[in-house]
Amino acid sequence: MRFTMNVYKLACVSASLSVLLLAAPFANSASGGVIRFTGAIVDGGCIINNSQRDVNIQCYDNGKKTNTVASINSSKINFPSGQVTNVKWLNTERTLGIMNVVYQ
Repeated sequence: MRFTMNVYKLACVSASLSVLLLAAPFANSASGGVIRFTGAIVDGGCIINNSQRDVNIQCYDNGKKTNTVASINSSKINFPSGQVTNVKWLNTERTLGIMNVVYQ
């Protein structure tokens, strides 16, 4: 029985040591590196102008100028390269706000 216990302990220690030695290379984190991107920006960002009632969005879509006009109170405003998801007003006069734009 004592011999069996020693063999069991030796097997457990050997297995644990093997796991630790094999896991060591995976635990190292990269301290540097280079990420390369290729491609081109084919359509730039849009020009967004707004008044008290409307929002005017001018974009280029495949080299063609597009113009979208919508009510500033719309819940979502879709335009060719994205969407205005909401407007959060910062004052009660509704002259200062944050417009969230999601480009696709």
